[in-house]
Amino acid sequence: ETSYKEQEKSEALEKELNELKAAHHELEEKYADAERKLQNDDMEDRIEDLESANEELQSRADDLEAKSDESNRKIKMLEDDLGRAEAKTEEFETKAKELEIELTNVNNTLKKMEAAEGLQAEREDKLESSIHDLEAAKSDLSIRAENAERQIQVLEENILKLESDLEKEQEAHNNTKEELAAVNAEIDDI
Repeated sequence: ETSYKEQEKSEALEKELNELKAAHHELEEKYADAERKLQNDDMEDRIEDLESANEELQSRADDLEAKSDESNRKIKMLEDDLGRAEAKTEEFETKAKELEIELTNVNNTLKKMEAAEGLQAEREDKLESSIHDLEAAKSDLSIRAENAERQIQVLEENILKLESDLEKEQEAHNNTKEELAAVNAEIDDI
């Protein structure tokens, strides 16, 4: 679900960047028309100011596009890491369940043998050793599963931070788009 949201945000941001580029192109054409029409020094200075503003807006749009691409790349990497961590956690949980079943079977076997006849000390020691080994393996797998769950939590927190950063970049992009619209309006008034 998180990756779908991120993809939608990324596509929306790319769409806005394309609109900004189109507006930039239109602004450049308007500059060219204005330069042909205007001949006094004051108007030429105003055109230079607008061209400078346009270059700055284009630079900011390029920066936003680069930041958007970097955010998308980081999100993809984190999602891949999260998928691997979840797969490991499932594997550890499955092994722990298998060991629990095996431990239950060993205990049941031990009880049946004790009820049917007294176990010899040597066989009892072997079974108890097996139980001890299985319990140790189960404990180890539980610790590894807990570590994997902590890694998943860290990855999810990183994804949330990147989502927040992407929203900030999108807000900055919207501000740049509004400034570009204002510059276009000034040019239209000329």
